[in-house]
Amino acid sequence: MMRTFKKLLKYLALSLCLMACKDDLNFGAKKKSDFKVASSDSPPAEAPMKQFSSTFDYAMYCKSELGLPPEPMKPWNCLDGLEIPITVNGKPLNADNYPKLSSGSVGCDNASWLIPEESCMNYAFVAERNLTPDVKGVIICRNRKYTSPANKIVRRQSVNTEKSVASLIDYYQIDTVGLIWTHMKTGKTCFFDYRGNYGGYIPSPDDTRKPTFADLPEPKFEKDDKGNLFTETIWFNPSNGWRTPQFVADTDLCIRCHDSGPFLSSPWLAQVYSPPRPDKSIPYVIVGGLFTDSQQFLPPTSISTTKVLSPSGKLEDQICTRCHRIGKHFTCNELVPFSIGVLSPQAFPVQNPPLPPIWMPPIGKGVHIDRPNFDNLYAHHMRHLLCCCQNPSAINCISHDVSKDPLGAGIPGRGPGQCP
Repeated sequence: MMRTFKKLLKYLALSLCLMACKDDLNFGAKKKSDFKVASSDSPPAEAPMKQFSSTFDYAMYCKSELGLPPEPMKPWNCLDGLEIPITVNGKPLNADNYPKLSSGSVGCDNASWLIPEESCMNYAFVAERNLTPDVKGVIICRNRKYTSPANKIVRRQSVNTEKSVASLIDYYQIDTVGLIWTHMKTGKTCFFDYRGNYGGYIPSPDDTRKPTFADLPEPKFEKDDKGNLFTETIWFNPSNGWRTPQFVADTDLCIRCHDSGPFLSSPWLAQVYSPPRPDKSIPYVIVGGLFTDSQQFLPPTSISTTKVLSPSGKLEDQICTRCHRIGKHFTCNELVPFSIGVLSPQAFPVQNPPLPPIWMPPIGKGVHIDRPNFDNLYAHHMRHLLCCCQNPSAINCISHDVSKDPLGAGIPGRGPGQCP
């Protein structure tokens, strides 16, 4: 039975489309036409997205909805965050393994669950702030190309030694920034996307003031020993860097990946950081109807199952949804297969990209359950859940509109089809 289940599990996982999360917290999206849902899964017509004249306008609206103070919030320095390490066979990046990694000859140990082609790129940072006692701000800064195996410590040493503008640029190099504000008690959430090259000073999206050289963090110097200038064109983004709300809504399509709540995690991120976990009884509400149009083909739905029949004949609650919402899009199609080690988040040209360890359910930091024990304990749960992910309206499946009805019993599937 276990061997048959393993084949079924891999078939289901591999048949789920490996759609790259490319919103700009997860960075980039498919076209709306790439997503299809049954009409019965579509939510009722929503009020249209509010029209915001600028990111600043949207940020101020978000602040009023989340109860944030009106004065501008302080900027972010990406490098004040925690650097997310990339290793190959347990070893830090170095002159030997980095060319192999960047060429796709080898994969990394804990790939990010973002864009497959960028899953092993290094020099990313994560930071969290309490904007108020009830509102969290989380930022991820990413370098989206292979440049150097050096980590923050090594790059800082180069700045101290070389005292060159080139070393400063290398130290602060960041390509994209994703920012989330979430009210932990109401579930109201705002998404922001920043593009730029200098990660030392990322203004809050509610702050349009132009920084001065004095505002920049250390290390800094205006001119190096060779006469090169650390000019404003390097560290100041005249467009303020923040993409418009319309761009975030139409192109980033954050809710495709953030389908069950504001924050995602993975073994990549968990090496240094555990995101906040809003209570799953709290609704997940996108401020300003930012993705209202998208919700017609990406409804904010989580999936669960009726009680699961164990091999011993005992009825058990679905184990995955005891702790988590399982969103019907990215979470069902990719996070679940990644979490149970049957689908790799890494893309070709990596030869035989490594499967991640079985990450869920957790049994201890750095300790993972092996495949035989996982199959013995949880095969019946996964079979039922993956079936409902593929056909939420099937009998023995349950759907919830997480934006409105997280506390209710959910909508039972009435067919066609039956799970498991």
